[in-house]
Amino acid sequence: MARPALCRLALAATLRDRPRVLAALLAVGAASVAGLALSPATMQPAGRTARAAAALPADTLVVLPFGNDGVGVPGPFVAASPPQMRILVARAAGPAVLAAARPYPRVAVARIEVDGASRALVPRLDALFKAAPCWHSVPAGPLLAVFANTCRERI
Repeated sequence: MARPALCRLALAATLRDRPRVLAALLAVGAASVAGLALSPATMQPAGRTARAAAALPADTLVVLPFGNDGVGVPGPFVAASPPQMRILVARAAGPAVLAAARPYPRVAVARIEVDGASRALVPRLDALFKAAPCWHSVPAGPLLAVFANTCRERI
């Protein structure tokens, strides 16, 4: 425990006599913080995606990837969504997702790919609906993959 404190004291004493080194370290630290704050990779796309999903008809089911922990992806999306939005949080792309989507006239897969699990699951969800016989892809833009249910009338 004493070693980190001792190191900090030694560094502070050294930098006090070298203001240029201190200024350079502070500039690098500030640039690092600014880079994290302004980088698109660190920004939550959930708000934009939730607004795009809210513009779809009210009877649309929005399928969200679970993500690594079930909080970082669905949490911000749900917080930004209107209360009446129908949302399914998917852990995997499979028959259970298709069964849950069957009663809906359209499904929107939210393309929120912010962690390893969501980057892996979103393409699988797209492929699941593209391969399913009752679902037809509808143009929707980069934030959502929208599919129309062509078999709904037969159910």
